[in-house]
Order: sequence, then structure tokens, then C-alpha cells
Amino acid sequence: MSTYDHKLTRNFFGAYFHQDCFCEAETWEQVVQGYMHDASPWEITRLKSSIMTLVESGLSDEALGKELDELGCEYLPSADGFTVKEWLIHVTEVLRPSPPTWEGVLQQLQLLATGAITPGKASEWATPWITRFEEIDDAQVKRALDVLAGADMIVDVQGNLLHGPVDFKAWLAEFIDGRL
Repeated sequence: MSTYDHKLTRNFFGAYFHQDCFCEAETWEQVVQGYMHDASPWEITRLKSSIMTLVESGLSDEALGKELDELGCEYLPSADGFTVKEWLIHVTEVLRPSPPTWEGVLQQLQLLATGAITPGKASEWATPWITRFEEIDDAQVKRALDVLAGADMIVDVQGNLLHGPVDFKAWLAEFIDGRL
């Protein structure tokens, strides 16, 4: 079987599909949406890829069920009329983060400008959207995502960053003024 991100996949199934998950959500889709609320777009994309690796592994449905069990998943797809493979495919269909909004970009810029998140985290948040610009209508959001994706750009072999706190504060001001 191809390798997959075991830690991320275990975190998803073990932490979100635990024995009491339906005390917190009414449907398995709501459980997945709860994860999407907590995770970064990069994590969501990586998880979706990991689950598809499992689906495409050639494992039987029984073996996939055992794998989910080992990952800490307490949910039984058969309770909702799915085979394990069918359910995993449905999970990947739900694992599609909503495009960033103006308010979401503003929040990321504020966090970056105040040092509440690292340039790497800002870049990690923005980068998955660079190849999905067609899903975003707001040109200002697209420009800001492009800038944020480069927040952790390294300028030399010592690992110094091209951008720093002064740049991040300027980006925030320019975004608010509509110039970014």
C-alpha cells in the first residue's frame, strides 16, 4: 500500500470520529465539517489526499474497516448504508474548504502583523488557494493570498526571511485601504 500521512489521518479519525462524536454532531458530515473548522486548508487538502491513498490502496472493504479501527475511528459506515470504501469517498467529497473571504484574509493579516502566527503559518494557510483562484471572486482577496503565500520566503542560505514585521504591518494597512 502507498504511504499516507498516518499522524494526520489518525488525528482526524481518532479525534473526530470517537465514540461520542454524535453527541456533538447529528451527522457524519457535520463531524467532518467540525474538523474543517479546526484545520488549515493545507491540512484539509493533505487529509483528503491521505484518505484517497487508502481508497486506492486495493485493500478489501474489510481491510479498510480494520485500518479505520486502527486509526481510532469509532464510526461504522454500514450504520448509514455505506461500505467503508464508499464512505471514505464521500468523506473526501465533503473535505473541500470554503474559499477565503475578505474577512478571513483580514484576520490572517492581523494575526501575522501582531506576531500571533508565524510567516510559515500564514503561507501554509494561503498557499493551497493559489492554484484555486477560479473559486475566488474577490480580486483583492486573490492579491492578498498571493502576498501571504510568500510570507515565509527565504532570501539566503542562512534562512533569513525576505519579509518581516514591518512588511506584515504594511500589508495589513494596504489591505484595509484596498491597495493590496
